[in-house]
Amino acid sequence: MTQTKLAQKLGCTQVKISEIINGKRSITPQFALQLEAVFEIDAEIWVSLQGQFDVWQARIKASL
Repeated sequence: MTQTKLAQKLGCTQVKISEIINGKRSITPQFALQLEAVFEIDAEIWVSLQGQFDVWQARIKASL
C-alpha cells in the first residue's frame, strides 16, 4: 500500500504518514485506533511498537 493510499484510508495527510514511517512523528493512541481499523491489528500493538522505538532511540542517545 502506498503512503498516499494509506493517508486516504486514514483520513490524514501523506506528510503525517511519511513522518511516522521516518521516525519523525510518534504514533499516538488515537492514531493507533485508526491503524487498528485499517489493518485489523490491535491498537495496543501499535502503541507498544512506538514505545519500543522510543526506548531504542533513548538508548542510542544515552550511549553517545
